[in-house]
Amino acid sequence: MNIDLHIEKLVLRGLNVRNRADVAQTVQRELVRLLSERGLPNGLSQNLAIRQVRGPGFQVSQAGGDERLAGQVAQSTYGALSQ
Repeated sequence: MNIDLHIEKLVLRGLNVRNRADVAQTVQRELVRLLSERGLPNGLSQNLAIRQVRGPGFQVSQAGGDERLAGQVAQSTYGALSQ
């Protein structure tokens, strides 16, 4: 499967993120990995443009820094797409 994913804007409310551009790129990479491994969630079709996804909230761990945060955001987003 060929996946082309673009995140135009990543909103992280209430978080102190050192480099938002790096976090957005890491979220994008992690989402591509999840989609490649798990496939498209039920109900989604190829060639789909999604205007907005609101993932559920989660506890942010200070350990792991921005890399861990990006993984949590990607997991939350994939979960929201699956609902």
